Amino acid sequence: MNLVIRLKGPFNSKGAKIFKVVLIKKAKAQNGESISVLGSYAPATKAQQLKYVNLNLVGIRKALSEGAELSQKVAKLLLDANILSVNKN
Repeated sequence: MNLVIRLKGPFNSKGAKIFKVVLIKKAKAQNGESISVLGSYAPATKAQQLKYVNLNLVGIRKALSEGAELSQKVAKLLLDANILSVNKN
């Protein structure tokens, strides 16, 4: 089963866009039924200069060890938070 960790949403909460970080089948549409929710992400806005990231690192590591892939945006979130590193060889 091809799985991917990607953003799902956006969902609006008090005027702010919030995305869920989910484990989902790769073939599903972006907002299809997810297998599990692994966190949430709210990008910075004009009113709020900081972005909000909440991740279940244990769940993400488990999904990756079982062969799940990362979407580009989730990979960037993990890189920005110094959770994921890139080997430059």
